[in-house]
Amino acid sequence: MNLIRFIKSGLFSKKRVKCSITAYLILWASALSWGQELAAALKSKAVEIKSLDNAQFLLPMQKTFSSKRVIGLGEITHGTSEFRQFNNSLFKFLVEKCGYKVFALEASFTDAMYANNYVLYGTGDAQKAASSLGYLFNTKEFIDLIGYMRSYNERKSDKEKLKFYGIDFFFSDCSLVIDALKKDDAEYLAQLTRTNFFDKVLVNNLRAGVSDSIYRKLSTEADKIVGKMQTKANLDQKAYLPALIQAKNIKQCIMIFPHIREIGLYVRVRDQFMYENLESILQMEGQDAKMLLYCNTGHACKFKFAGQTAFSLGWYINQNHPGEYYAIGSEYEGGELAARTKTSKGVMECVQVKPVMEGSVGYLLSKMQYPMAFLDFTNLQGNKATAEWVRAKQNFHGGIGNSYTDGDEFEINPFIPLQFFDALLYIKTMTCAKKIN
Repeated sequence: MNLIRFIKSGLFSKKRVKCSITAYLILWASALSWGQELAAALKSKAVEIKSLDNAQFLLPMQKTFSSKRVIGLGEITHGTSEFRQFNNSLFKFLVEKCGYKVFALEASFTDAMYANNYVLYGTGDAQKAASSLGYLFNTKEFIDLIGYMRSYNERKSDKEKLKFYGIDFFFSDCSLVIDALKKDDAEYLAQLTRTNFFDKVLVNNLRAGVSDSIYRKLSTEADKIVGKMQTKANLDQKAYLPALIQAKNIKQCIMIFPHIREIGLYVRVRDQFMYENLESILQMEGQDAKMLLYCNTGHACKFKFAGQTAFSLGWYINQNHPGEYYAIGSEYEGGELAARTKTSKGVMECVQVKPVMEGSVGYLLSKMQYPMAFLDFTNLQGNKATAEWVRAKQNFHGGIGNSYTDGDEFEINPFIPLQFFDALLYIKTMTCAKKIN
């Protein structure tokens, strides 16, 4: 019973009420003391991040990171500067200390090719490359990352160059497939053009809805294109694998968007499709390729949420690359983030989020009194309190994507840290990602 209701109930004497209040306060003080002790224990195991200009604080992680094939860094909001600054520093560290060459983003594979062409060949400029990724990633932090990758590549051989990829299946054009067909299948390309196939499969047109007969025709044609691109890729992987991935993206969009209103369909299959694209990229880059994946925490995590039939992107990676995937989650106490709101008319704007609730992971970590920190969960095993904490259910923030509604920061997901992640990035006070107009 709530303490106030307990007092008002009249069921107990004043003496018993006084004793009960005393007991209540003793329990509250004991819980507060335990929370402070746990925060102190976590602090002793955490690595304080004093600056995001470089990632030298991660030197103790060099051996662990070097042994992985994919590191997944999950941002809990899509509009926080510090998460993206950490991403940049982490990628530089992985490149220069751990042999990583591939950066992958929760963005369109097709659209990210513009960024990749700039990174590899200097086509265009860094700002245009960032803008090609869409409004979520058209920020100074990504311009800085793309600029670093281009600068690095200018002094490296083709074999040593860094690559920039998107793993999502959205696309704004079908240029990769069209260019591949132009080379040696012009007749089939002309047929597709006459039937307006490439216009019909654009996401906005599919989302508007198509009849069952048109859906079947588009699906059959997409299967045919995938088959042609697969045959070509088997003969010349370097030349045709990007077109094969785009052909698969076309098929994926046809499977989803005419039926987008079916409950849970998009949630059930999106991560699976992103995983398939990620695997194609790893295949294209070779068996020794190592990748940093940057996405939302819900995609990066290694487990499925209770009651859901969907598995996360990180789950697929972890299942198919056992021992080779390292997932990093993120948490915060408060501050600002950039997001669409009800009044922003589709534009990302800076919004203030309320401080975290008592009892949440963000609240507990705030008691470490670090502005930023990195916790490797393996390092928590040597202490009884922290080992128990990382193996028990904790209250984590729900992810905030591209839009924000008042109170989103109070959405809580209870889960066991060690089942979902291998490490946690903590930012005490977030600031907005720096939008480029």
